[in-house]
Amino acid sequence: MPSPPPAVPDHLSTLIEQIVEAVQTGNDAEVRRLLAHLADDVAHTQALLVLRQRLNEDLHP
Repeated sequence: MPSPPPAVPDHLSTLIEQIVEAVQTGNDAEVRRLLAHLADDVAHTQALLVLRQRLNEDLHP
């Protein structure tokens, strides 16, 4: 069982879920737009770790 994702601020958690949804639906333009928005917070390494974990969860259901 994977470990729980690290805590991130609410606005980043919402953004991460939006990115995951855009990836799941194959909406490339939305993925690019949301990743550009995330780049504003790229120094927030916890957010990047949460995004990585969420995307990996979809690869290994």
